[in-house]
Amino acid sequence: MSVNHQNMKQKTQGIVLKYFKYGDTSLIIRIYTQHFGLQSYLINNVRTHKNKNNKIALFQPLSLLELVVYQGKNDQNLHRLAEANILYPYQNIPFDFTKTSLVWLIVEVLDMCLKEENENEILFQFLVNALIELDKIGTEIANFPILFLLQLSHFLGFIPESGLQILTQIEDSFQSYLPQETKEKLCHYFDFFLTQNQFNPSILMTISERRKLLDILLEFYQLHIPNFKEIKSLALLRELN
Repeated sequence: MSVNHQNMKQKTQGIVLKYFKYGDTSLIIRIYTQHFGLQSYLINNVRTHKNKNNKIALFQPLSLLELVVYQGKNDQNLHRLAEANILYPYQNIPFDFTKTSLVWLIVEVLDMCLKEENENEILFQFLVNALIELDKIGTEIANFPILFLLQLSHFLGFIPESGLQILTQIEDSFQSYLPQETKEKLCHYFDFFLTQNQFNPSILMTISERRKLLDILLEFYQLHIPNFKEIKSLALLRELN
C-alpha cells in the first residue's frame, strides 16, 4: 500500500461512501470529493479508547464533510486525511429507518457508478443537494429513489428521453415483455418523473407499481453501468416502504 506523504494540504468537500478498518486504530475512507473525484484516505488513531471525540461518527455513509487532505490533483496514491468536519449535520436521516435504508441504497448505487478520479463539480453538487433534500423532506419520500436514479443518470450520461425508451431497452435486453396496459401505465409514470426537478412530487400509484418502476430503473442501470450488481439494501427498503 502506497501512502503519499509529499503533497501540500488542500481543502475540499466530500461525501463519505464507506470505510474499512486498517490496523488496530486506523481507517481507510472512500470519499467522493468536490475537487479530486473518488478517493481513498487514511486516517490514524481514530479507533482508540483515548479518542474522546468519537471521530468515527464523522465517517458514516453519506456524511457531508469539510476536509483538509494531503493530495496532489494528478496523484492517485492513498492519501492522508488531515482534518474532517461536518459540512451539513443531518437532522432526520439518522433517526428515520426509511431514510436510513435509502442511504444504503444510494451508497450501493454510487459505489458502483462513481469510477472516476477526476473532478466533477456539477455531479458533486447534485449529490450534496439531493442528500440535504432527503434529510429535509417530510413523510413523502416514497418516490425519492426513482427520482434520484433518473436524475443521476443525467450526470452519468445515459438519461432516457422517455419511459418508452426505458421499457423498450429492458424488454429487448432481458427478453421479458410486459402486458400492453401495464407498459402504458409505467411509461406514463416514467414520463411524469422525467419532467420533475424536485424529489417529492405527488402522483397516485400503488406500492406494487412503485416497486416495479424501481426494479426497472435498476435494470436500466445494469444495462449502462459495467458490473452493476444486485442492490442488497433493496429488500430492507421494501420492508419499510
